[in-house]
Amino acid sequence: MKFIGSLLFIVYFSVSVCNAQSSNIQAANNWLKDNNIAKAKAAIDQAYENPSTNNDTKMWYYRGQVYLAIYRDTGEVGRSEPDAPEKAAISFLNVIKADNGHYSSAAFTVDDAYNQVWKTGVALSKRADKALKDSDLVRAERFYKLIFDVLPHDKENNLNRNNITTESINRNLYLVAVKKHDNEMAKLYLQKLIDVKFNEANIYIYMSNIYLAEKDTAKALTYIDMGRNRFEENQRLIDEEIRIYYAMHKTDVLIDKLSKAIESSPDNEVLYCIRGGIYKMHGEKEKAKADYQKAVEIKPDYADANFNLGAFYYNEANEKLSAAASIKNADQYARAKAEAEAIYLKAVPYYEKAHQADPKDRATMQQLKQLYFRQNDMDKYNKIKTELEEASK
Repeated sequence: MKFIGSLLFIVYFSVSVCNAQSSNIQAANNWLKDNNIAKAKAAIDQAYENPSTNNDTKMWYYRGQVYLAIYRDTGEVGRSEPDAPEKAAISFLNVIKADNGHYSSAAFTVDDAYNQVWKTGVALSKRADKALKDSDLVRAERFYKLIFDVLPHDKENNLNRNNITTESINRNLYLVAVKKHDNEMAKLYLQKLIDVKFNEANIYIYMSNIYLAEKDTAKALTYIDMGRNRFEENQRLIDEEIRIYYAMHKTDVLIDKLSKAIESSPDNEVLYCIRGGIYKMHGEKEKAKADYQKAVEIKPDYADANFNLGAFYYNEANEKLSAAASIKNADQYARAKAEAEAIYLKAVPYYEKAHQADPKDRATMQQLKQLYFRQNDMDKYNKIKTELEEASK
Protein backbone atom coordinates (compact mmCIF):
# COMPACT_ATOMS: atom_id res chain seq x y z
CA MET A 1 0.00 0.00 0.00
CA LYS A 2 2.86 2.31 0.84
CA PHE A 3 4.36 1.59 -2.62
CA ILE A 4 1.07 2.36 -4.39
CA GLY A 5 0.68 5.52 -2.36
CA SER A 6 4.20 6.67 -3.24
CA LEU A 7 3.61 5.93 -6.91
CA LEU A 8 0.39 7.88 -6.92
CA PHE A 9 2.18 10.80 -5.28
CA ILE A 10 4.93 10.74 -7.94
CA VAL A 11 2.38 10.64 -10.76
CA TYR A 12 0.37 13.42 -9.15
CA PHE A 13 3.48 15.51 -8.60
CA SER A 14 4.69 15.00 -12.21
CA VAL A 15 1.32 15.95 -13.62
CA SER A 16 1.27 19.00 -11.39
CA VAL A 17 4.72 20.07 -12.64
CA CYS A 18 3.68 19.58 -16.28
CA ASN A 19 0.50 21.52 -15.70
CA ALA A 20 2.47 24.27 -13.99
CA GLN A 21 4.84 24.58 -16.94
CA SER A 22 1.98 24.50 -19.46
CA SER A 23 0.42 27.19 -17.35
CA ASN A 24 3.65 29.20 -17.67
CA ILE A 25 3.45 28.95 -21.46
CA GLN A 26 -0.07 30.33 -21.49
CA ALA A 27 0.80 32.90 -18.82
CA ALA A 28 3.63 34.19 -20.99
CA ASN A 29 1.18 34.78 -23.81
CA ASN A 30 -1.30 36.47 -21.49
CA TRP A 31 1.36 38.75 -19.99
CA LEU A 32 2.53 39.62 -23.50
CA LYS A 33 -1.01 40.61 -24.49
CA ASP A 34 -1.05 42.86 -21.41
CA ASN A 35 2.25 44.35 -22.58
CA ASN A 36 4.00 43.21 -19.41
CA ILE A 37 7.16 42.04 -21.09
CA ALA A 38 9.11 41.40 -17.88
CA LYS A 39 6.53 38.92 -16.55
CA ALA A 40 6.06 37.36 -20.00
CA LYS A 41 9.83 36.78 -20.14
CA ALA A 42 9.92 35.26 -16.62
CA ALA A 43 7.10 32.85 -17.47
CA ILE A 44 8.44 31.72 -20.84
CA ASP A 45 11.97 31.34 -19.45
CA GLN A 46 10.64 28.95 -16.80
CA ALA A 47 8.84 26.91 -19.44
CA TYR A 48 11.96 26.89 -21.64
CA GLU A 49 14.21 25.71 -18.82
CA ASN A 50 11.93 22.88 -17.68
CA PRO A 51 12.49 19.47 -19.35
CA SER A 52 8.76 18.82 -19.54
CA THR A 53 8.13 21.78 -21.86
CA ASN A 54 11.50 22.82 -23.28
CA ASN A 55 10.74 21.15 -26.60
CA ASP A 56 7.06 21.99 -26.77
CA THR A 57 6.08 23.62 -30.05
CA LYS A 58 3.67 25.94 -28.30
CA MET A 59 6.47 27.02 -25.96
CA TRP A 60 8.71 27.76 -28.97
CA TYR A 61 6.06 29.87 -30.64
CA TYR A 62 5.30 32.00 -27.59
CA ARG A 63 9.00 32.25 -26.79
CA GLY A 64 9.55 33.66 -30.27
CA GLN A 65 6.76 36.17 -29.71
CA VAL A 66 8.09 37.19 -26.30
CA TYR A 67 11.70 37.64 -27.45
CA LEU A 68 10.67 39.55 -30.55
CA ALA A 69 8.80 41.90 -28.21
CA ILE A 70 11.90 42.11 -25.98
CA TYR A 71 14.00 43.08 -29.00
CA ARG A 72 11.58 45.93 -29.73
CA ASP A 73 11.43 47.06 -26.10
CA THR A 74 13.37 50.25 -25.42
CA GLY A 75 13.21 49.83 -21.65
CA GLU A 76 15.25 47.89 -19.14
CA VAL A 77 14.11 44.44 -20.32
CA GLY A 78 15.10 45.16 -23.92
CA ARG A 79 18.50 46.56 -22.88
CA SER A 80 19.20 43.50 -20.76
CA GLU A 81 18.75 41.06 -23.66
CA PRO A 82 21.22 41.78 -26.53
CA ASP A 83 20.57 38.28 -27.88
CA ALA A 84 16.78 38.67 -28.06
CA PRO A 85 16.56 38.46 -31.89
CA GLU A 86 18.67 35.30 -31.87
CA LYS A 87 16.40 33.62 -29.30
CA ALA A 88 13.31 34.71 -31.23
CA ALA A 89 14.68 33.41 -34.53
CA ILE A 90 15.66 30.02 -33.11
CA SER A 91 12.23 29.70 -31.50
CA PHE A 92 10.26 30.37 -34.68
CA LEU A 93 12.60 28.12 -36.68
CA ASN A 94 11.85 25.31 -34.22
CA VAL A 95 8.13 25.81 -34.76
CA ILE A 96 8.63 25.54 -38.52
CA LYS A 97 10.61 22.32 -38.08
CA ALA A 98 7.89 20.77 -35.87
CA ASP A 99 5.90 17.92 -37.37
CA ASN A 100 7.56 18.40 -40.76
CA GLY A 101 6.12 21.88 -41.01
CA HIS A 102 2.48 20.80 -40.60
CA TYR A 103 2.01 21.64 -36.95
CA SER A 104 -1.13 23.51 -35.96
CA SER A 105 -3.05 24.20 -32.80
CA ALA A 106 -6.07 26.18 -31.75
CA ALA A 107 -3.77 29.07 -30.84
CA PHE A 108 -1.64 29.27 -33.98
CA THR A 109 -0.48 27.44 -37.12
CA VAL A 110 2.94 27.01 -38.64
CA ASP A 111 2.04 29.81 -41.09
CA ASP A 112 1.99 32.18 -38.12
CA ALA A 113 5.62 31.26 -37.48
CA TYR A 114 6.48 31.94 -41.13
CA ASN A 115 4.83 35.34 -40.80
CA GLN A 116 7.05 36.13 -37.81
CA VAL A 117 10.39 34.54 -38.62
CA TRP A 118 11.38 37.03 -41.34
CA LYS A 119 11.03 39.82 -38.78
CA THR A 120 13.72 38.14 -36.71
CA GLY A 121 15.94 38.23 -39.80
CA VAL A 122 15.60 42.02 -39.93
CA ALA A 123 16.25 42.22 -36.18
CA LEU A 124 19.31 39.99 -36.46
CA SER A 125 20.68 42.11 -39.29
CA LYS A 126 20.29 45.35 -37.35
CA ARG A 127 21.85 43.90 -34.20
CA ALA A 128 24.66 42.31 -36.20
CA ASP A 129 25.40 45.62 -37.92
CA LYS A 130 25.64 47.33 -34.55
CA ALA A 131 27.81 44.54 -33.15
CA LEU A 132 30.13 44.86 -36.15
CA LYS A 133 30.36 48.61 -35.65
CA ASP A 134 31.11 48.09 -31.95
CA SER A 135 33.68 45.35 -32.76
CA ASP A 136 31.56 42.77 -30.92
CA LEU A 137 32.69 40.31 -33.57
CA VAL A 138 31.59 37.02 -32.01
CA ARG A 139 28.00 38.22 -31.76
CA ALA A 140 28.10 39.87 -35.21
CA GLU A 141 29.32 36.67 -36.86
CA ARG A 142 26.79 34.50 -35.01
CA PHE A 143 23.85 36.74 -35.88
CA TYR A 144 24.82 37.10 -39.55
CA LYS A 145 25.18 33.33 -39.91
CA LEU A 146 21.79 32.70 -38.30
CA ILE A 147 20.17 34.86 -40.99
CA PHE A 148 21.16 32.16 -43.49
CA ASP A 149 18.77 29.81 -41.63
CA VAL A 150 15.97 32.39 -41.71
CA LEU A 151 16.24 33.34 -45.39
CA PRO A 152 14.77 30.11 -46.89
CA HIS A 153 11.61 30.57 -44.80
CA ASP A 154 10.90 34.12 -45.97
CA LYS A 155 8.07 33.21 -48.34
CA GLU A 156 7.14 36.80 -49.24
CA ASN A 157 10.71 38.03 -49.86
CA ASN A 158 10.40 40.59 -47.09
CA LEU A 159 14.08 40.30 -46.23
CA ASN A 160 15.07 41.02 -49.81
CA ARG A 161 12.91 44.16 -49.68
CA ASN A 162 14.96 45.16 -46.64
CA ASN A 163 18.18 44.61 -48.62
CA ILE A 164 18.99 41.47 -46.66
CA THR A 165 20.17 38.77 -49.06
CA THR A 166 22.65 35.91 -49.08
CA GLU A 167 25.06 38.21 -50.91
CA SER A 168 24.72 41.10 -48.46
CA ILE A 169 25.29 38.75 -45.52
CA ASN A 170 28.35 37.23 -47.19
CA ARG A 171 29.71 40.74 -47.68
CA ASN A 172 29.09 41.59 -44.03
CA LEU A 173 30.80 38.39 -42.90
CA TYR A 174 33.78 39.46 -45.01
CA LEU A 175 33.82 42.72 -43.03
CA VAL A 176 33.73 40.72 -39.79
CA ALA A 177 36.72 38.74 -41.05
CA VAL A 178 38.63 41.93 -41.82
CA LYS A 179 38.12 43.16 -38.26
CA LYS A 180 39.16 39.75 -36.95
CA HIS A 181 42.29 39.82 -39.16
CA ASP A 182 41.20 36.40 -40.39
CA ASN A 183 42.40 36.12 -43.99
CA GLU A 184 41.02 32.63 -44.55
CA MET A 185 37.55 33.69 -43.46
CA ALA A 186 37.81 36.84 -45.59
CA LYS A 187 38.78 34.81 -48.65
CA LEU A 188 35.93 32.37 -48.03
CA TYR A 189 33.21 35.03 -48.12
CA LEU A 190 34.79 37.07 -50.91
CA GLN A 191 34.96 33.93 -53.05
CA LYS A 192 31.26 33.28 -52.41
CA LEU A 193 30.54 36.78 -53.75
CA ILE A 194 32.83 36.30 -56.74
CA ASP A 195 31.23 32.93 -57.54
CA VAL A 196 27.77 34.51 -57.84
CA LYS A 197 29.15 37.51 -59.78
CA PHE A 198 28.22 40.01 -57.08
CA ASN A 199 27.94 43.41 -58.74
CA GLU A 200 30.75 45.18 -56.93
CA ALA A 201 34.19 45.71 -58.41
CA ASN A 202 35.85 46.23 -55.04
CA ILE A 203 35.53 42.56 -54.06
CA TYR A 204 38.25 41.71 -56.58
CA ILE A 205 40.50 44.41 -55.14
CA TYR A 206 39.89 43.15 -51.60
CA MET A 207 40.80 39.60 -52.62
CA SER A 208 43.84 40.82 -54.50
CA ASN A 209 45.03 42.80 -51.49
CA ILE A 210 44.81 39.71 -49.26
CA TYR A 211 47.05 37.76 -51.63
CA LEU A 212 49.44 40.70 -51.91
CA ALA A 213 49.72 40.71 -48.11
CA GLU A 214 50.49 36.98 -48.32
CA LYS A 215 53.21 37.73 -50.91
CA ASP A 216 51.34 35.87 -53.65
CA THR A 217 51.51 38.50 -56.39
CA ALA A 218 50.54 36.10 -59.15
CA LYS A 219 47.30 35.21 -57.39
CA ALA A 220 46.65 38.87 -56.65
CA LEU A 221 46.92 39.71 -60.33
CA THR A 222 44.63 36.80 -61.20
CA TYR A 223 41.83 38.42 -59.22
CA ILE A 224 42.51 41.85 -60.70
CA ASP A 225 42.24 40.25 -64.16
CA MET A 226 38.94 38.63 -63.15
CA GLY A 227 37.65 42.00 -62.03
CA ARG A 228 38.83 43.75 -65.18
CA ASN A 229 37.02 41.14 -67.29
CA ARG A 230 33.76 42.04 -65.53
CA PHE A 231 34.35 45.75 -64.92
CA GLU A 232 36.59 46.72 -67.79
CA GLU A 233 36.51 50.46 -67.19
CA ASN A 234 36.44 50.53 -63.38
CA GLN A 235 39.08 53.09 -62.39
CA ARG A 236 39.94 51.49 -59.05
CA LEU A 237 40.67 48.15 -60.69
CA ILE A 238 42.71 49.89 -63.36
CA ASP A 239 44.69 51.84 -60.75
CA GLU A 240 45.28 48.68 -58.72
CA GLU A 241 46.55 46.78 -61.76
CA ILE A 242 48.91 49.61 -62.63
CA ARG A 243 50.12 49.84 -59.02
CA ILE A 244 50.93 46.12 -58.83
CA TYR A 245 52.76 46.01 -62.15
CA TYR A 246 54.61 49.22 -61.29
CA ALA A 247 55.70 47.78 -57.92
CA MET A 248 56.94 44.69 -59.77
CA HIS A 249 58.84 46.93 -62.23
CA LYS A 250 56.80 45.29 -65.00
CA THR A 251 54.97 48.24 -66.52
CA ASP A 252 56.27 47.02 -69.88
CA VAL A 253 54.00 43.98 -69.45
CA LEU A 254 51.07 46.29 -68.72
CA ILE A 255 51.84 48.48 -71.74
CA ASP A 256 51.97 45.37 -73.88
CA LYS A 257 48.58 44.21 -72.52
CA LEU A 258 47.07 47.63 -73.16
CA SER A 259 48.53 47.82 -76.67
CA LYS A 260 46.97 44.46 -77.52
CA ALA A 261 43.68 45.60 -76.03
CA ILE A 262 43.83 48.75 -78.17
CA GLU A 263 44.38 46.61 -81.27
CA SER A 264 41.15 44.78 -80.42
CA SER A 265 39.26 47.95 -79.40
CA PRO A 266 40.84 50.87 -81.28
CA ASP A 267 37.95 53.20 -80.40
CA ASN A 268 38.20 52.70 -76.64
CA GLU A 269 39.32 56.08 -75.29
CA VAL A 270 39.85 54.70 -71.77
CA LEU A 271 42.60 52.34 -72.95
CA TYR A 272 44.51 55.21 -74.56
CA CYS A 273 44.18 57.31 -71.43
CA ILE A 274 45.45 54.49 -69.20
CA ARG A 275 48.41 53.77 -71.47
CA GLY A 276 49.16 57.49 -71.61
CA GLY A 277 49.34 57.54 -67.81
CA ILE A 278 51.83 54.67 -67.79
CA TYR A 279 53.97 56.34 -70.44
CA LYS A 280 53.90 59.45 -68.30
CA MET A 281 55.19 57.47 -65.28
CA HIS A 282 57.97 56.13 -67.53
CA GLY A 283 58.93 59.66 -68.48
CA GLU A 284 57.90 59.04 -72.11
CA LYS A 285 56.11 62.35 -72.38
CA GLU A 286 55.51 62.47 -76.12
CA LYS A 287 53.98 58.99 -76.16
CA ALA A 288 51.80 59.97 -73.21
CA LYS A 289 50.69 63.15 -74.96
CA ALA A 290 49.88 61.24 -78.17
CA ASP A 291 47.69 58.78 -76.24
CA TYR A 292 45.84 61.55 -74.41
CA GLN A 293 45.23 63.35 -77.72
CA LYS A 294 43.92 60.12 -79.27
CA ALA A 295 41.57 59.70 -76.33
CA VAL A 296 40.04 63.18 -76.75
CA GLU A 297 39.88 62.66 -80.50
CA ILE A 298 37.66 59.63 -79.85
CA LYS A 299 35.71 61.33 -77.06
CA PRO A 300 36.10 65.13 -77.00
CA ASP A 301 34.35 65.51 -73.64
CA TYR A 302 36.46 62.84 -71.88
CA ALA A 303 37.27 64.58 -68.60
CA ASP A 304 40.33 62.54 -67.56
CA ALA A 305 42.09 62.79 -70.92
CA ASN A 306 41.40 66.53 -71.17
CA PHE A 307 42.67 67.08 -67.63
CA ASN A 308 45.83 65.10 -68.38
CA LEU A 309 46.50 67.08 -71.55
CA GLY A 310 45.98 70.30 -69.61
CA ALA A 311 48.40 69.02 -66.98
CA PHE A 312 50.90 68.10 -69.70
CA TYR A 313 51.04 71.69 -70.96
CA TYR A 314 50.83 73.18 -67.46
CA ASN A 315 53.82 71.16 -66.27
CA GLU A 316 55.78 71.93 -69.44
CA ALA A 317 55.18 75.65 -68.86
CA ASN A 318 56.29 75.32 -65.23
CA GLU A 319 59.53 73.69 -66.34
CA LYS A 320 60.23 76.44 -68.90
CA LEU A 321 59.46 79.18 -66.39
CA SER A 322 61.72 77.53 -63.82
CA ALA A 323 64.55 77.29 -66.38
CA ALA A 324 64.04 80.95 -67.34
CA ALA A 325 64.73 82.01 -63.76
CA SER A 326 68.43 81.23 -64.24
CA ILE A 327 68.75 83.47 -67.36
CA LYS A 328 70.54 86.69 -66.49
CA ASN A 329 70.10 88.49 -69.80
CA ALA A 330 66.90 90.54 -69.57
CA ASP A 331 65.86 90.15 -73.20
CA GLN A 332 66.51 86.42 -73.20
CA TYR A 333 64.61 86.04 -69.93
CA ALA A 334 61.65 87.98 -71.35
CA ARG A 335 61.52 85.74 -74.43
CA ALA A 336 61.76 82.56 -72.31
CA LYS A 337 59.04 83.82 -69.96
CA ALA A 338 56.79 84.68 -72.93
CA GLU A 339 57.27 81.15 -74.30
CA ALA A 340 56.25 79.69 -70.94
CA GLU A 341 53.16 81.90 -70.76
CA ALA A 342 52.15 80.80 -74.27
CA ILE A 343 52.34 77.15 -73.16
CA TYR A 344 50.20 77.95 -70.11
CA LEU A 345 47.58 79.24 -72.55
CA LYS A 346 47.56 75.87 -74.36
CA ALA A 347 46.51 74.18 -71.11
CA VAL A 348 43.40 76.35 -70.65
CA PRO A 349 41.02 74.86 -73.28
CA TYR A 350 41.75 71.32 -72.09
CA TYR A 351 41.05 72.20 -68.47
CA GLU A 352 37.89 73.99 -69.57
CA LYS A 353 36.66 70.91 -71.43
CA ALA A 354 37.47 68.78 -68.38
CA HIS A 355 35.50 71.22 -66.23
CA GLN A 356 32.50 71.09 -68.57
CA ALA A 357 32.55 67.29 -68.44
CA ASP A 358 32.98 67.16 -64.65
CA PRO A 359 31.86 70.49 -63.12
CA LYS A 360 32.40 69.32 -59.53
CA ASP A 361 36.04 68.30 -59.85
CA ARG A 362 37.98 70.59 -57.51
CA ALA A 363 41.41 69.83 -58.98
CA THR A 364 40.31 71.09 -62.40
CA MET A 365 38.77 74.23 -60.92
CA GLN A 366 41.94 74.92 -58.92
CA GLN A 367 44.07 74.74 -62.06
CA LEU A 368 41.70 77.00 -63.99
CA LYS A 369 41.70 79.50 -61.15
CA GLN A 370 45.50 79.77 -61.31
CA LEU A 371 45.55 79.99 -65.09
CA TYR A 372 42.86 82.71 -65.27
CA PHE A 373 44.82 84.69 -62.70
CA ARG A 374 47.99 84.36 -64.81
CA GLN A 375 46.04 85.66 -67.81
CA ASN A 376 44.56 88.46 -65.71
CA ASP A 377 41.11 87.30 -66.82
CA MET A 378 39.39 88.42 -63.64
CA ASP A 379 35.83 87.70 -64.80
CA LYS A 380 36.62 84.02 -65.34
CA TYR A 381 38.83 84.02 -62.26
CA ASN A 382 36.04 85.27 -60.00
CA LYS A 383 33.51 82.89 -61.55
CA ILE A 384 35.67 79.79 -61.04
CA LYS A 385 36.64 81.00 -57.57
CA THR A 386 32.96 81.13 -56.61
CA GLU A 387 32.37 77.65 -58.09
CA LEU A 388 35.33 76.30 -56.15
CA GLU A 389 34.06 77.79 -52.91
CA GLU A 390 30.61 76.28 -53.50
CA ALA A 391 32.13 72.86 -54.21
CA SER A 392 34.11 73.06 -50.97
CA LYS A 393 31.04 73.53 -48.78
